[in-house]
Amino acid sequence: MLIQLNGSSSMRQNLVMSYSFEIDAQRGLLTLEFWGDYVGAATDEAILSVLADMPLLERRRITRFAVDCRKVDSATLEDTDFSRVRRSERQFQHLLEMTDVEYRKHLEGLSLAAWIDSDSPTGELLVERLQRVHRSSNFGSAGICTTREQYLMLLNLPPSLDISG
Repeated sequence: MLIQLNGSSSMRQNLVMSYSFEIDAQRGLLTLEFWGDYVGAATDEAILSVLADMPLLERRRITRFAVDCRKVDSATLEDTDFSRVRRSERQFQHLLEMTDVEYRKHLEGLSLAAWIDSDSPTGELLVERLQRVHRSSNFGSAGICTTREQYLMLLNLPPSLDISG
């Protein structure tokens, strides 16, 4: 099953994050593409929103999170603190309806790759932001990349996979 939708979500201070998402259930892959302003905990908010609309067994099968930030025009370091990351992880655990033991084991199998444009004016800020969040995260593997090849490798996906959307 392949699902592709556009979305936006109102965040604090009446700012709106814009993103599209695609679900590749066969590969356990949720792809998010952000553009415009990257507001607060945009990735976490989008992941939780998309997964909340999926049946429990399907949301538990999503183990790869591909986050494309190449079209982001602005970002801040807001919501990169340890407590915010933990709060999102608790929400994620609740959404998956797992015990602490099940959830810790599940996290080990998750991977997240963030693709940024290193030449973008927001590139350095996004790298700093993602590094802060990943330091506080318990995901099995998380990485930042600047090429299609790195993106697919971090997600353990075939190099020939068409990710053009």
